[in-house]
Amino acid sequence: MVNFREARPNERLQLERQLEFIFKIAHFYYENLANKDIYIQTASEELHLFFTDKNLYHLLGIKHKQTTSRMYQDIMSRKLTVRDFYIQDFTLQKLQVMHDFSALFYGQGYVIEGKYLQVVEMEKALRTNKFILALALDREGIKPYFPKSALDIRRRKDLPLGDKILSVHTVDRKTGYVKYLKDEKNSKR
Repeated sequence: MVNFREARPNERLQLERQLEFIFKIAHFYYENLANKDIYIQTASEELHLFFTDKNLYHLLGIKHKQTTSRMYQDIMSRKLTVRDFYIQDFTLQKLQVMHDFSALFYGQGYVIEGKYLQVVEMEKALRTNKFILALALDREGIKPYFPKSALDIRRRKDLPLGDKILSVHTVDRKTGYVKYLKDEKNSKR
């Protein structure tokens, strides 16, 4: 069980500075990933992921004092304040590395095989090119992968390079609309 707590006075200022980033990442997340089937292609495999609207808060290490739907409303209306949510002991660290989150889907990223990182056991992970962020993935049976944790890998020297992500596209479950976030396979760059 993950413990959430009030931010300490010295943490509140740091969190205030991160609010604009929280609004920005939420916009990216809800527009491109939430409640969509996500397909990531490497030279050797295709991964199927599915992120719910609630996964973002877990990845950021924050929890609204009322409800997750209230968190969504407060973020989208840009009314969220530091006093509205609880944090974890490692929230500030997560927020630092999550600045590279969109690079997993737009930039140069890699898929690495599962292992035990920090306190998280995972089946697979997406990692950024600069070894800053690893997004631990897991799944139940044959269901799509889901995000298990955002991990700071800046000091990890033992991670494999992994398989380069060649393309990322999403399929909206309601409309069937396909959106390519990255497509190196068909790019002439």
